[in-house]
Amino acid sequence: MVIKYMTITVLLLASPFAAKIALADTAQPMDTVQAFYGTVLDNTTGGLPSDNILAQLDTIITPELIAVLKSAATTQAACIKAALPDEKPLLIEGDVFTGNYEGAVEVAYGELAVTDSSAHLVNTLLYTDSHFAKAHKFRAVTWQDTLELSLVDGRWLVADIVLSGKRSLLADLEAYIAEGKTECAAP
Repeated sequence: MVIKYMTITVLLLASPFAAKIALADTAQPMDTVQAFYGTVLDNTTGGLPSDNILAQLDTIITPELIAVLKSAATTQAACIKAALPDEKPLLIEGDVFTGNYEGAVEVAYGELAVTDSSAHLVNTLLYTDSHFAKAHKFRAVTWQDTLELSLVDGRWLVADIVLSGKRSLLADLEAYIAEGKTECAAP
């Protein structure tokens, strides 16, 4: 009888530790958001991300978004190859992960809305152009992007970004890939 109660007591005492271990294995949505912007703000792409930046984002964004970014890079390489010497190829220009061509230098997080397997967060981003004097009306630019997250295999990952409240990064990339297939196809 004593052993039975000792076993129950040990199980009850150990369960909080097991719960903490399980929680440590599952990233929280804000952990993903902060890791994403930490990487993106340190590496303004000026176009499609390099393989090095994609490797950094591999555990932060969904496999679908990684695949579409890689497909867009393949399309862009084909477009560069297919362009005549005096023509500008069909390229993705500007920062792809923010709603501003030049990228962003800082982010202010909004309120996180979480459902069972998805979350979204409207963030205010800031870009400062040092070519203008402080307090100049064109020096600082702010806008809002929405990060859309999905719960994939117990981890929160960035699935899409609604850029400047209007355009989906995923949809923009898919449209570019479709256009590249027709515009950059070998004759």
